[in-house]
Amino acid sequence: MHDPEDSPSLSSQPSSAAGPDGAVSAAAAAERVEEVIALCRQQILAARRAPAPDPGRLEALKAQLAACAADQQALVDAGPREAAEIAARYAALARELRNP
Repeated sequence: MHDPEDSPSLSSQPSSAAGPDGAVSAAAAAERVEEVIALCRQQILAARRAPAPDPGRLEALKAQLAACAADQQALVDAGPREAAEIAARYAALARELRNP
């Protein structure tokens, strides 16, 4: 009989598995970038609503949004290795944004 405890949950699985050479699809990398965009937008709203907004933090978040847009464009022509590098960078950024 199948024990559900032996299977990882869907939320713990990556949205797209890396290939044997560590390559990731551009679509999977784009998902990571979109995740960071959403987190940045949430933090921008929170920072603006703070009693004493931190202008430096707001500028850093806006700069991150601009970098996300540039990386989204780069993914259009990215090969699997470049997509993997972008995905890894954005996975780390998402962790940082969740745990400031």
